[in-house]
Amino acid sequence: MRRLKPILPKHRNSSPHSCCIGNSCGTAAGKSTYPQGEFLINNTKVVVLNAGASLAEVASKYNIPLNRLYAMNDFGSTAEKVQKATLVFLQLKRTVCEKAYHEVVAGENIYDIAQAEGIRLESLLKLNNLGKYDTPAAGTKLKLHDDSASFAKINGFSICIPFRFTIKHLPPI
Repeated sequence: MRRLKPILPKHRNSSPHSCCIGNSCGTAAGKSTYPQGEFLINNTKVVVLNAGASLAEVASKYNIPLNRLYAMNDFGSTAEKVQKATLVFLQLKRTVCEKAYHEVVAGENIYDIAQAEGIRLESLLKLNNLGKYDTPAAGTKLKLHDDSASFAKINGFSICIPFRFTIKHLPPI
């Protein structure tokens, strides 16, 4: 059985992470405390799992085929359990983010950034002309959306509208 690559830095005070479905984690992705249970990152549903959590159980709980759960989270292998606290998306991540840039923090890799920002790994790589094994230097600003795109709020959700289109070109809702 292969294990997933963790997305978290080491815990700040040597005690293990206490997050799992239904609990919060103060160090997930090294930034902030995440809410309990389901929450949104980049308008996409996500949960935080702690070390040893079963992906099959998550897939079953949320009625998602296991292979789809792997695909939605850019998991390169079919691990059964997560090794460390991990963000797990319950919906397909977006191709762009409303936020323009992500400033790389020491220790982050491309996968960490894609998960923390709720953007597909392949999109992040393409937007920044990177390979999947590239490690950007701390302080580097990575693009999270195409500069030629703009965002509009429709029914409370942000949507990306490519520069060449205007609202009158969109089909009615």
